Amino acid sequence: MKEFTDSWLVALDDEQFRATLRLLFHHIATAETTSEFSKRGIERLYQLCEERFGPESEKELEWLLGKSLISLVR
Repeated sequence: MKEFTDSWLVALDDEQFRATLRLLFHHIATAETTSEFSKRGIERLYQLCEERFGPESEKELEWLLGKSLISLVR
């Protein structure tokens, strides 16, 4: 999990990765109800992390998503 986290944090400096995050967060924030695009994307992310790193990865993924949102504001 540490390698995944480190990779994600490095990717926060990559404009393409940031654009993907912006798109995901935009779809979540602007819709009255969660769009299928956003819902599927988030659910897939949780599923992949759990498959690869186990159920304890949920907390780390949530931290990464929060960190990502903050980094987009700065």
